Amino acid sequence: TYPIDSTASLYSIALADLNKDDQLDVIATDSANEVVVILYAYTNGSLQPERSYPTGFGSNPYAVTTVQSKNKTEVDIVVTLSGTGYVAVLTEYDAAEFQNETRCLTDESPQSYSVTVGDFNGDRHLDIAVVNSGTDGLIIIFNSGNGTFERQIQYFVGFNAFPAYVTTEHLNRDSYLDIVTVNWKYNSISVLMGQN
Repeated sequence: TYPIDSTASLYSIALADLNKDDQLDVIATDSANEVVVILYAYTNGSLQPERSYPTGFGSNPYAVTTVQSKNKTEVDIVVTLSGTGYVAVLTEYDAAEFQNETRCLTDESPQSYSVTVGDFNGDRHLDIAVVNSGTDGLIIIFNSGNGTFERQIQYFVGFNAFPAYVTTEHLNRDSYLDIVTVNWKYNSISVLMGQN
């Protein structure tokens, strides 16, 4: 067991080799202290003491995942900021630090709770899909392939649906990724089938 700050409120976790040492590191969101927590792995499998990366006052970091964005060699951290409605992409600065950050507004309303990644437009770059419960929306943010995420489209899940979780998979075995959301207030599941 690896203790985290006693004031922490951890919500989500992801694993990735962040510093290119062939060891899986641990990334978690701490909403109480409004930071992303990283525990880098030693080669013996144990973890180093935590490092914290602030996400900003009122940001309430919630879900976390990772994406390879620039030339598919760098691992970026993608975090939903449920307090502001933004998705933050923490871009690798060197082998052990994340000092550059891009923020993508998912909507004027906060409550962006869940995030996943996948190549949704067939350009071989991993894009971001996030659900915003405050607007009942599913937002796809496209990866430009040069380390930036800019163009986005939004889909309406359903009035007062409160989509709370999103994932992606090839459901009908074609070449296009499909997106599935869990809708809390509807007690339902929505499926957005991928197409050309």
